[in-house]
Amino acid sequence: MRNSIRLASAVLLISAGLLACNFNQEEKDSSRDSVSLKQSDNKTASVDTIKEFNDQDWLLIPGKSAGKTMLNEDAEEVYKRFGRPDWGDAAMGKSIALWYSNHDSTLHSVAIYTVRDMGNDPIALVSQIRVTSPLFKTKEVIHTTSNLDAIRKVFKVEKTEDYDDEGKKYTVYDCKSGISFEMDHHNLCVAIIIHQFGQVGNGTYLKFRTTNKFISR
Repeated sequence: MRNSIRLASAVLLISAGLLACNFNQEEKDSSRDSVSLKQSDNKTASVDTIKEFNDQDWLLIPGKSAGKTMLNEDAEEVYKRFGRPDWGDAAMGKSIALWYSNHDSTLHSVAIYTVRDMGNDPIALVSQIRVTSPLFKTKEVIHTTSNLDAIRKVFKVEKTEDYDDEGKKYTVYDCKSGISFEMDHHNLCVAIIIHQFGQVGNGTYLKFRTTNKFISR
């Protein structure tokens, strides 16, 4: 009887120890998750925040890429990474797809403009990429919310377009190295577009310039 009591006590102690270990491990995992979430603050994050933060995931390279999304990339590869778009439009072999952070239209967005050679190649290729999150930065640390003076110190830009959106005026400044900046009336950047080298970024068949007001369908 006494041996049975001792055995039962030992089992309880071992079980308690295992539970404590599991709890500590879960607490560590939870802590690690919370740090990751803090690094990718919902209010300043784009679609890529679902993944662990990595500077290369947010690098803007004029004429080449925005994070992991590349110009001339097969659009299907972008859809595989981001999932179903929150908004889209298509006509005459051209299309736009847009994703909001957490599928919330009040947060930041990533959009792609794709072109398909309808007569020769059925694959839709990324022609332009538009981002609104300040997490995306050039190597010179230019990002949305940068002012026009800071942008001009780095890029040789020219004014190419004015547009109105919900009663507010915006101006587009373009650099032929393959990057455009949409500026509000305070000369603060609200969106950045990566486009083909040597081309003007406003050459799209479909509406691609609007601050963040596409509505999910």
